[in-house]
Amino acid sequence: MSLGSPSSRTFWSASDSQSRNLSKSAFNNEEDSDEETTTDSAKKEDNKKSSDKDKEASSKDSSEGSKAFKRISTEEMKFDRNLDSILQNNQAWVDKQIARNGPDYFKSELSKPQKPEILYVGCSDSRVPANEIMGLGPGEVFVHRNVANLVVPTDCNFGSVLQYAVSTLDVKHIVVCGHYDCGGVRASMHQATTNSDLVDGWLMHIRDVYRLYQYELDTIADEEQRFRRLVELNVIEQCINIFKFTTVQLKRDRATKKDTEVPYVYPRVHGLVFDPATGKLKKLKLNLKEKFSHLKQIYKLKQVDEDTLLVGKDWVEEWAARQNSKWD
Repeated sequence: MSLGSPSSRTFWSASDSQSRNLSKSAFNNEEDSDEETTTDSAKKEDNKKSSDKDKEASSKDSSEGSKAFKRISTEEMKFDRNLDSILQNNQAWVDKQIARNGPDYFKSELSKPQKPEILYVGCSDSRVPANEIMGLGPGEVFVHRNVANLVVPTDCNFGSVLQYAVSTLDVKHIVVCGHYDCGGVRASMHQATTNSDLVDGWLMHIRDVYRLYQYELDTIADEEQRFRRLVELNVIEQCINIFKFTTVQLKRDRATKKDTEVPYVYPRVHGLVFDPATGKLKKLKLNLKEKFSHLKQIYKLKQVDEDTLLVGKDWVEEWAARQNSKWD
């Protein structure tokens, strides 16, 4: 969320004196031509008018949220020893949300238990904010992020997030989102190590993806295009890894029964790639049915046709009747 113009990012202060100084400089063009010839009484009148304008501007800023706020740049932030700017950013964000959604926004919306429909698994890259790139707000996405958006079965952190999202939050969709220009994926394409067992061990999962698709990747002569394709293939493999979790398989199995109002088997898994150069998301074709035909015997996966309900015509009619009854 952008709360200030990049070309004019400075610390914000709510003090009256600074507010008056800012307002005075804004009206210098009007006052300069008269300063040498105005009498004392005229100066007082000008000051009064300026004060009225200050109050009007202050009122306008207050009603519109954070227009008076100027966000500092990343370069400047390193000199902000106590990160006071973060609190200032937060206050400006709060003001903006209240101005947009009403004074009870936080009490009526965010103080309620969360009920997100999406679990987002993405990269830790600071250029890829989960909510914003999907156009969603607070409370709408449950988020897990790590380097190169990996789904690793032995990662207790991810496993806990997945189980809570699927079993407790009852999310309907799981999004695995990679991004072009991913540092983790790029590093995995180079033979040089990072001299760190932890980092090299993590990148090994991406190198395994390269091994699985080496025939396809090695036919791509252009290194940048090969890199972009590996980003996509990595997302596809992480989507497949999600289906290997027992929590997901059990939930999808129960979703084929008559105990849900959702007219499709869930959680559904989606593969997306974000392009920082355009800001756009690209949806990948996963071909899960083809993949599962080879993997189901190994990972006990149920081959599910995502385009059908797999619960019978009676269930479809029953679900439709329940939906219609809500509007009677």
